[in-house]
Amino acid sequence: MTSFKSLACILAVSTSLSATIAHAGGPAAATTEPAVASIAPAKSIWSGPWVGLSFGQGSANYDIAASVDSIEPHQKLFGLNMPDHGAKGSLMGIELGYGRQLNDKWVAGLQVDGTSTNITLETGVSQGEASASYQLKQKSLLSGLARLGYLTSEETLVYGLLGVTNGTFEGSYSSTDGIDTAGSSYDFSATGLTIGAGMETRLSARTSLKLEYRMTDFGDYNLAHEQVGDNTEFNADMGTTAQSFRATIVMHF
Repeated sequence: MTSFKSLACILAVSTSLSATIAHAGGPAAATTEPAVASIAPAKSIWSGPWVGLSFGQGSANYDIAASVDSIEPHQKLFGLNMPDHGAKGSLMGIELGYGRQLNDKWVAGLQVDGTSTNITLETGVSQGEASASYQLKQKSLLSGLARLGYLTSEETLVYGLLGVTNGTFEGSYSSTDGIDTAGSSYDFSATGLTIGAGMETRLSARTSLKLEYRMTDFGDYNLAHEQVGDNTEFNADMGTTAQSFRATIVMHF
């Protein structure tokens, strides 16, 4: 009986010791690492569409030449050149564009914009009671432009522009001899090559400010071609260049 009790005690102690050893030396419970949310890289302000509202000042230079010519044989009988007539005024425009950042430094884009101006030339001559006056206003500009820019920093882009611009003009003239007065008005449009340069600075995650210079050469335009006698005609031509400096607030999408 005593031997049986001793054996039972030994078995109980062995079982308890085995359980303790198994618990102490067994494999540790697996732990789960907390998930880390991935953060998407911020979208570049230089890639994607934009819309802008611009304000600025503009000027135009008009070279006007008039002549009275014989029809047969065709030769100039009398001519008058009036170079470098200047005009100044304000402008306001809206633009739509799309840009793409090509790499860490280069950005390309396309844009169209419409501009309303009050750039006006007023000139005239008088002699005694006789006088003549002429007015020419640049009414609007519609441009299609490509740009290529270089990032001097993450916030600043310097760029060049190249494209075409169509301008609409409104002209009028009048003359009097002191008794009778005559006059007329007309509209015309001209298209020319536009070049420019600018700097765009990021203000926030979606806004930027552009400072920009443009120059457009509209070439020569025939203002008048009329027969004024049996063998004479009157011709008037104008060469036009326009310049502008504008500031544009831009919203990127």
